[in-house]
Amino acid sequence: MAHLPVCLICLAIVAAFLYTEHHKQYVVAVTLKGLASVCFVTLGILAAGIASEDLPARLIMVGLIFGAVADVLLGLRYVFAQRAQQVFLVGILVFLLGHVLYLVAIAPRCPVLIPSALVGIVATALLMRWIFAKIEAEQTFKLFGCLP
Repeated sequence: MAHLPVCLICLAIVAAFLYTEHHKQYVVAVTLKGLASVCFVTLGILAAGIASEDLPARLIMVGLIFGAVADVLLGLRYVFAQRAQQVFLVGILVFLLGHVLYLVAIAPRCPVLIPSALVGIVATALLMRWIFAKIEAEQTFKLFGCLP
């Protein structure tokens, strides 16, 4: 319950972000997205402070920081339309790095790693097949978009 105020602030910021992005106010939207990202990084820092294991907590915290940077980069693709492709691809790469850190943090603690990984791979493949059928984008964006 101690972290509830940060969660509520984050929820309000995310709602404002969704509203402004929907209305194509991209500079305001990316600013709000950055503030929402600061909230989830703050929650990660607070949680790391009470974690029972220091290394996984730090890896997840750094992964959250990568996620925050990626969120801002992905929002900036609308602000800097002339560089949208480059900004998007860098944002996806940064997201991937964060997710690799999450896996490094949690994989050693999984008692059934191989079966869990196989289920995750199959579920991801099915989901990506469905998503690729629904979206219209260049193949590069589809491939980079499925990595994180």
